[in-house]
Amino acid sequence: MCGIIGANFELDKNVLNIIAHRGPDARGVKVFKEKDYFLFLGHTRLSIIDLSESANQPMCDKKEEIWIVYNGEIYNFWELRKELEKKGYKFRTKGDTEVLIYLYKEYGIEFLDRLNGIFSFCIYDKRKDILFLARDHFGIKPLYYYHDGNRFIFSSELKVILKQNFKFQLNPVGIVNYLSFLYSPSPHTPVKEVKKLPPAHYMIFDLKNRKLVIKKWWYYEKFLENKLKVSENEAVKLVERELLETVNRQVIADVNVGFFLSGGLDSSLLVALYRRLFSNLKPCCFTIYSSADFSEQGYSDIFYARQVAKNLEVDLVEIKLFPDVITYLKEVVYFLDEPQGDPAVINTKLISEKAKQMGYKVLLSGTGGDDIFTGYRRHELLWWHAKFKKMFFLIKAIKKLIEPFPVNFLLVRRIKLFLNLLSYKNPILESFRWTSVNIMKKILHPNFWKEHRNIIEKNFLSDFFKEVERYNLHEIDKILYLESKGFLPDHNLNYMDKMGMSQSVEIRVPYLDKELVELVASLPPHLKMKERTTKYLLKKIAEKYLPKEVIYRKKVGFGAPLRRWLRKELKDYVEEYLSPKKLEHFEIFNPKGVKQLIELNAKGKVDVAYTIYQILVMQIWFELFLENGGKL
Repeated sequence: MCGIIGANFELDKNVLNIIAHRGPDARGVKVFKEKDYFLFLGHTRLSIIDLSESANQPMCDKKEEIWIVYNGEIYNFWELRKELEKKGYKFRTKGDTEVLIYLYKEYGIEFLDRLNGIFSFCIYDKRKDILFLARDHFGIKPLYYYHDGNRFIFSSELKVILKQNFKFQLNPVGIVNYLSFLYSPSPHTPVKEVKKLPPAHYMIFDLKNRKLVIKKWWYYEKFLENKLKVSENEAVKLVERELLETVNRQVIADVNVGFFLSGGLDSSLLVALYRRLFSNLKPCCFTIYSSADFSEQGYSDIFYARQVAKNLEVDLVEIKLFPDVITYLKEVVYFLDEPQGDPAVINTKLISEKAKQMGYKVLLSGTGGDDIFTGYRRHELLWWHAKFKKMFFLIKAIKKLIEPFPVNFLLVRRIKLFLNLLSYKNPILESFRWTSVNIMKKILHPNFWKEHRNIIEKNFLSDFFKEVERYNLHEIDKILYLESKGFLPDHNLNYMDKMGMSQSVEIRVPYLDKELVELVASLPPHLKMKERTTKYLLKKIAEKYLPKEVIYRKKVGFGAPLRRWLRKELKDYVEEYLSPKKLEHFEIFNPKGVKQLIELNAKGKVDVAYTIYQILVMQIWFELFLENGGKL
């Protein structure tokens, strides 16, 4: 895992300092001064496979015709290497980077179809005077770029580009998305001029005429559409076998490998599968908890994490989330690159930090299990909507009945949210929102609301929903497709990568293994969700490995005691950054509306803790990147 930078204009070599955290083990720069163009390629390396200096980057073939800077891991690189060796290719290294070079030489851009891994890279083809950049299937590895028709620059992190001497404007689409959903889907970022290459896309930049072409190279929806005809027992065997092969593939490393272990189904099953494969090895697992978990969520994950660790006989490192963790807030926003208002980000940062201290460079995470097997409450909403879609009068009556009850209570909070979603014509699309349009109208500056109302009222997923309607998909598969278009890559995967790499730790996500994803996508939807039971198939597989009380317990999010933080530890931050003076600066927020929202939330009249936290994170991001030039 590494950091990459490239530009068709001169950069100071010290630019690599900005992404030094992504690759503390080595760094390299290669400059090309050709007749018709200039090219800078830079790389910072986190050594995971083949720790020798010969595997450092930028790397090239023997003829120095093909150069590469690459961030990621190719899990099937040994099979691909053997294939190339049979064709006569000779290798100088034992890693996967050199394999990518010769795959490109042999197959051209079509070699992407052969890859199973997590990656973003840039290949410089001197023969054609082009840059070929690509991002993996689900966007596990980030890639940002700027192109104004003349200058072109790309990097693993947004902050590299924001520190260039360019003129940047806030992007209303991005700002609205962060506020509505806590993330912004590709290609949008907080600024108009910088974009994210979408997952499963590649781009070709012609160094001579400076034109940029972007194309999609992998289609998740096609696997969702083409179904296998299998029984439940057959599906269980197929997926279990693929899960075992996936874990076996993804523990490949020449450094220590550990596991996230929350005590939930996804992470617990990964550890159990590892123990089945390597019964003589006891992996180190990491979990995090807060003393406020029980009061915020009704119960805590820590008891289940301990139970799983005991049953599987693995070491468990427990990290307690103390209130002073909010002192990390500015640092977290800086490393995130994007203003994502989710406190779970802090958990990932702290676990990665502890893993690094203990000598672990790689962690395996259960992220992605909910997104390909079903697992979120909004997936259950499909079932409820089918039952109540013709009973709006009953929903309205219940809503009116419970309206006086304060949202300080978890059950009341969830019932109100659930009923609100069911009252929409398309509750699935609305279930992705964290901040409703009505609240947006109150907290946004009148000028911003007036100018960008169409953007605010439109759910960005509606375009993807129309797109997926062209395919013959079940409702369950439609929502899984929607997960892949925003929440998964631009929320979960972005913060997993950024927080892991902030501590020089590579986080791998086995549930998003290409072979596993394509198999699960092709299974009948009733095996993913049966009635109200989400992750039905995964739970059936898990029965061979885990106690039923772990498998069939209520889902707990990978969160933090945010509501308490806003009342106590974050109170001063909120007062400072959400003061009228600060809010008025960019004319995005309405100070009076924000103040009223904070007061209503404190009284338990509304549950908008995440919205308040999102505004706070956005204000900190503005200060860091627009006022301080990206300096902590």
